[in-house]
Amino acid sequence: MPLRPAVAQERVTRGPDGLVRITLKKPFSDGTVAVDMDPLSLLCRLAASVPPPRFHTVRYAGVLAPASKLRPRIVPKPAMPANDVKPSAPPRPGSRYRPWPELLKRCFDQ
Repeated sequence: MPLRPAVAQERVTRGPDGLVRITLKKPFSDGTVAVDMDPLSLLCRLAASVPPPRFHTVRYAGVLAPASKLRPRIVPKPAMPANDVKPSAPPRPGSRYRPWPELLKRCFDQ
């Protein structure tokens, strides 16, 4: 699931003085309708909003939370794998190894 950009491209313009102007959706309470900043400052602010690698951006709460006691009642059981793909050796408990044919089947067999 792709994430939305931090700032819509239609609201960002570059001025003749080299500053980047970001037009706001709604004016601030003091009447400010746009913010001007130099390109390096804009990049620093945008870089700070990028999540670190392997960081979950979707959080579930309530009955959909991973540790919820009611979650097994509402989340469907995983489908049983087809019998035509047999792993060469059963993976050890706790192992994340999956044979290549099994991975392909999981990706492309919908």
